[in-house]
Amino acid sequence: MQLSSALEKLNPFSKREVRSTCPVCGEATDLLLTMVQNGKERVLCDGPAQCRCDREKAARRSPRMPKKVDALNRSLRGDFAKADGRNAAAMDVCLRYAKRFAEASREQVNGLLLYGDTRQGKTFAAEAVSQALAADGWRVTFRSVTELMQTYDADGFSERTYLSKAIKKCDLFVLDDLGAERNTTYAQEVIFGAIDARTTSGAPLLITTNLTPDSMAKRAGTDLMTRRLYGRILEACLPVEFEHVRESTERDYEAMLDVLYGASDREK
Repeated sequence: MQLSSALEKLNPFSKREVRSTCPVCGEATDLLLTMVQNGKERVLCDGPAQCRCDREKAARRSPRMPKKVDALNRSLRGDFAKADGRNAAAMDVCLRYAKRFAEASREQVNGLLLYGDTRQGKTFAAEAVSQALAADGWRVTFRSVTELMQTYDADGFSERTYLSKAIKKCDLFVLDDLGAERNTTYAQEVIFGAIDARTTSGAPLLITTNLTPDSMAKRAGTDLMTRRLYGRILEACLPVEFEHVRESTERDYEAMLDVLYGASDREK
C-alpha cells in the first residue's frame, strides 16, 4: 500500500488549504477542503468558512427574535448613516464597537461610557449602536434611568421581573442619562443592581451620562453605595467624550419665529 493511500485512510481529508484565518479565534475563514471517497476526490469546501466567532454569533441568535431593540415605547432615531458630523471621533469609536461587538466583548472591552454636555449626540450614538447590533441579531435592552426607576417604582411585579431578566440575559444593556435620577438610597440601589448584574458576569454595557469620569471619581468618595456604583462603571467601560459643540441657537430661534409669523411677513 502506498504511503499516500495509508494517510488517506487515517485522515480522509486529502487536501486542507487554509487561505485566511479569523484574527480573534484563529480558525479558518476561507478554506479549501477535499476528501477522497471511492477513489475520487470530492470538494467539501472551497471558499468562506464559519469560524468559532461566527458559530457563537449564530448560536446567540433566535429565529423568532425580532430584529428590534427592546426599548419600551421609545422611538429610536439614532443611525450611523444619519450622523451629522459632530463629535466624529466619538461616533467612530461607537461604530467600531458595534462592528466588532463580539470581539470587543471577549477582549474585555465590556462597555462604553459616553459622557459630555447635553445635546452633544450621546443618546443618538447609543441608539445607533443599539440598532446596528439588533439588525445583526443581537439582543439589546435600552432604558433611560427615568424609565428604569418608573418600572421599579410601579406596582406591577411582572414588569419588574421581566426587566430584571432582560437586563441579565440581553447581549447589550444600554442605560441612558445616568445621573438624572433622584439622589436617594433606593435609586442608587436599583441602578447598582442593574449595573452589578452586567459587570459581575462581564456582560457588555453602554452608559450615557452628563457626568465626567473625574466627577464620578469624586462622587465615589461620598458613600459606600455610590463608590461601588461608579467604581464598577469606570472599571467596566471605556470612557468616550462627546465634546461640547456650540449650536446656532439664534438661528434656531429665527426658524421658530418663521413658523409662527411666516418668513415673508417678518421680512416686511
